[in-house]
Amino acid sequence: MFEENINQGSNAKGGSDLTQVKNEKINFQTAEDTVLLHTTLKKRFLGGYKHKLTGKIYHHAIIQTLPSPWKYEFVLRYNRDTQTIELRDKAQQTPKDASTQVQVRNIYLKTTADKILTPSDNYIYADHIKKEYSKKIIILQKVIRGWLAFKELLRRKEKALLQILWDNEEIRNKFKDDIEWLKDLEKRKSNPKSEDDFRLIFSDLQKWWNCESKGISEVRSGADFKAAMWLLINAEVLKIEEINQRKNLFQLEKCFQSREKFLKIAAEPKMWKTKKNAVQVETSTTLRARYVHELYQTLSMKYISPRDRVEALTNLKEFLKPYHSKLTDNLEQLASREIDLHLRGVKSSHLEGLQTRICNLFWQFSKKPTFNPEMQLLTKIKKNGAPPLHIMCCAACKCFYILPADSTDEVLGKSIIQNYFTKCKKCINIENEAWIRKDLELYKRILKLLISEEEKMPTKSSILYTLQPNDIGHLVDKIWKHQSCISGSKNDLELELTRFDMDKDWMPWNCLLVTRQETVALSKIPNSEIKYDKKFKENVFQKHIEARRYFSTIPRFLPYLTNFSCTKENTVSRR
Repeated sequence: MFEENINQGSNAKGGSDLTQVKNEKINFQTAEDTVLLHTTLKKRFLGGYKHKLTGKIYHHAIIQTLPSPWKYEFVLRYNRDTQTIELRDKAQQTPKDASTQVQVRNIYLKTTADKILTPSDNYIYADHIKKEYSKKIIILQKVIRGWLAFKELLRRKEKALLQILWDNEEIRNKFKDDIEWLKDLEKRKSNPKSEDDFRLIFSDLQKWWNCESKGISEVRSGADFKAAMWLLINAEVLKIEEINQRKNLFQLEKCFQSREKFLKIAAEPKMWKTKKNAVQVETSTTLRARYVHELYQTLSMKYISPRDRVEALTNLKEFLKPYHSKLTDNLEQLASREIDLHLRGVKSSHLEGLQTRICNLFWQFSKKPTFNPEMQLLTKIKKNGAPPLHIMCCAACKCFYILPADSTDEVLGKSIIQNYFTKCKKCINIENEAWIRKDLELYKRILKLLISEEEKMPTKSSILYTLQPNDIGHLVDKIWKHQSCISGSKNDLELELTRFDMDKDWMPWNCLLVTRQETVALSKIPNSEIKYDKKFKENVFQKHIEARRYFSTIPRFLPYLTNFSCTKENTVSRR
């Protein structure tokens, strides 16, 4: 860097063109005076800065040098050489005239200077060149086609490896799903939370009974057999009592949850919609419903101190004072009785029946619109012009049940006499728990796998979403005899339902019960005429006719039934 210091005194005196500039070299600590010429050219600024205190300007070193000279000479020229370039002549005529004339009778051509050329051994004909070209082209084609074939081989090999990996991954995933399904069943059996879970427990009980009775019948006979069976029946009774106790507790908890949910919905504030958002509004009826909900929660609490229980009962009595009816009078009497028993020091475990009775009566009180006006909005009101109802009489319990006209139950498809004397669902469940003890989890799993596989197909039928586990159970057990139609395997974890004709949608009359490996093998052969034998087809068609006859009696499957060719049925029956 250089320091430029302009001598203002010299400019003031004579205005000379010379300026003394003092350059200080910091590295060598020397000073010398140099003389520079002022130039009229304005040099570009390439960086630098100005000292704020001293006012000195520090520039880049290039400002001390002159600009580069102009490379063109500014000399005027007025001759032609400035506009043209130097030219050279070149002869284009051949040394000897040549023509394509042929010597004839009227024309003489001199041939003394002509030369006759004879072909040497290295002369190559056009046919030979063409032949060589064709050979080289064939060689190139061989190489290119070999390279393309090798590339296609690598592609197919990679595709086959990926397919094998994908198949192995699918097998592992299905194996994991099977293990998780079995673990889930065991978890549900240990902690049942639904009717299906208790059905699982009863099915296990039936399996245990079959195994024990079979062992007794094989080993013992006579009086020993009767004694062993008597002990087995007593053990079964004890297990049934234990299961029923757990089921009663589950039903009580379920009933409490449904009541709790019902009262919670009634206690919610009103929602008024505005342009921006919704506004919650509390009314006198919603506040009353909320108080009823909180009071019911307090009365239904199990683990509560006697002091808090007495306080809740006194609040209940104060709440019931304005009302005078048989229900409120009973509630007040029961509340007074429980308060008296608590004051006498009776244990809470001895008052469970009384507390349950108070909760049930208060629930009847809280769901009546006269005492809880919000319940009027949640209760069902019969409308005029409603569709006619179907009445069903249970053949077991002799109770009457009302079925709506749009019900999809199987009983509506039967005659009036059969419909009138049909068992209700409650009796069917009791009958199942008593001796049938059928489990539907396997059929639910088969239906779930069927839906997941059909969703991958380009076309699928909506009949899959109307099927129920009972329908799959009849299809698997009654029609296909709970075994694969190809290998005869009875492994529950391997059985699946697939299409018989891959070009048509899945239907109960277009299906096969096969194992998982057989499903994969059948999906790789789309043509049904090649992969099925004639005798096998006849057996399958017979199964399809049975399935069609069964599902034609169920109303919800009637839209899916199409015209069935009687000729095929007749030919199969004749054969």
